[in-house]
Amino acid sequence: MGEKKGPLGLACQEIRIAIDRFASDQRRGRRLPSLIARTDHFLAELETLNLRKVRRIPWRLSWELVGLVGDLPFEYVAPLRQRPSPTAAIDLVFDIQQGLFPMITGFSDRRACTGSGQLIRDEGVSSCLSS
Repeated sequence: MGEKKGPLGLACQEIRIAIDRFASDQRRGRRLPSLIARTDHFLAELETLNLRKVRRIPWRLSWELVGLVGDLPFEYVAPLRQRPSPTAAIDLVFDIQQGLFPMITGFSDRRACTGSGQLIRDEGVSSCLSS
C-alpha cells in the first residue's frame, strides 16, 4: 500500500525527517568528543617524544594518526610523510582540532573577518557579516 500524500502523510514524513536529523545529531554529539579525546592523547604522546628529542614518531603512532584522519567527519589530507617528526605531527593534530572545535561548539572564529573581536555563530554563512 502506498504512502498517503495528504496533510497527514506530509506530517508523518516531516516527523521522520526530524527524528532522523535528531539521531544523526546525537551520534555526532558522541563522536566528536571522542575524536577530541584521541587528539589530546596524541598531543600528550607527541609532546613526550618531542621533549625526549626523538627525531621521528614510531610507526605505531603513524598508523594511529592515519586512523584518526580516516575517522574525521570532514575531508582532510594530512600534509605529512609517513614518519614525521614529533613537532610536525603536533602541528597536524592542532590542525585537526581546529577543524573539530567549530563542529562541537557551533562557533567559528571570524574575528579577522569582522574586525569586531566577537565570535559569530557559524550557521553555514560563507560571507563576512558586518555589525
